[in-house]
Amino acid sequence: MVTVLDLRMLKCIMRIVVSSLVLGDRLSIVTFLIVGVKRLLPLRWMSRQGQHVACKIMEKFVLKEIN
Repeated sequence: MVTVLDLRMLKCIMRIVVSSLVLGDRLSIVTFLIVGVKRLLPLRWMSRQGQHVACKIMEKFVLKEIN
């Protein structure tokens, strides 16, 4: 089971990864849910604006309880 601490650590690691990407790199953010796959960020060049958008999306990550 994923905890709030795990989620915080994941966000921190993802921020480090995104900040290390350069203009020639691309990133897409995809979630895998029970009901299917959802693309939160289509494949995007990692300019400063692209990095900012990716970080904003990651900050919205939350834990949801599945019954």
